Amino acid sequence: PDLFLVDGGKGQLAVLERVVKEHVGKTSPQLAAIAKADKKKGERADKVFVQGRQNPISLSPKDPVLMLLMRIRDEAHRRAITYHRKLQKAEISTSILDQIPGVGPTRKRALLTHFKDLDSLFKASEEELASVKGITARVAREIRHFFNELEGSPTRPIK
Repeated sequence: PDLFLVDGGKGQLAVLERVVKEHVGKTSPQLAAIAKADKKKGERADKVFVQGRQNPISLSPKDPVLMLLMRIRDEAHRRAITYHRKLQKAEISTSILDQIPGVGPTRKRALLTHFKDLDSLFKASEEELASVKGITARVAREIRHFFNELEGSPTRPIK
């Protein structure tokens, strides 16, 4: 690549410089950072920090170069958020709850919604489990039994 662009200011640029120096070597690409305008300080445009330069480059809010850099940053944010959501969805869709007899996707969703995390669910009593909509007394017993069996096991879920 010809350019590495990071979201942030001087601090993020300094970290990028260290990482590139350590991993890329002498023929590194140009390095830059783009920081959002601080509206509280009256700034109107995002700032661009460039390697080897003390102060940011001042560009007009309508400058096509600044607008391109902002679009690149915003697209990176969008992709990161989409990827993070995909990971969260995958984490919820595959969990230790899948190993419990009688707990399918609907009951798993109800349990995770009610208890918020696996640790709270792991600590729940049979009565608390049975209070969740869709969880019968028999299924609550199965869940509690499953977690009791795990209690001494090193595979006990933490989160």
